[in-house]
Amino acid sequence: MNLDIGTLANAFPDYELSTAPRPDGGYVLTLEREGKSFQRVVPRIGAAAQLDWLISTLKRDLALEFGEVPPVESLKVLHRKPLPRYLRA
Repeated sequence: MNLDIGTLANAFPDYELSTAPRPDGGYVLTLEREGKSFQRVVPRIGAAAQLDWLISTLKRDLALEFGEVPPVESLKVLHRKPLPRYLRA
């Protein structure tokens, strides 16, 4: 299953979403809003449940990144490893 860009865009309507493919089959996903950029490495998605997990994890990470309280449903995935990210120098 390929990354469903439409579903991701609908989950983050306030953000401009872009992706870049990675050689391992995953993507570098970038969400931008008001000059702020949020970037994560997204693994290859194999099932719809993984897409739900991805959206929940991204919502949690976005909230934490910008000093907000994460949505309650996104806290259910805290036991899982966070998505990798690139740090800009």
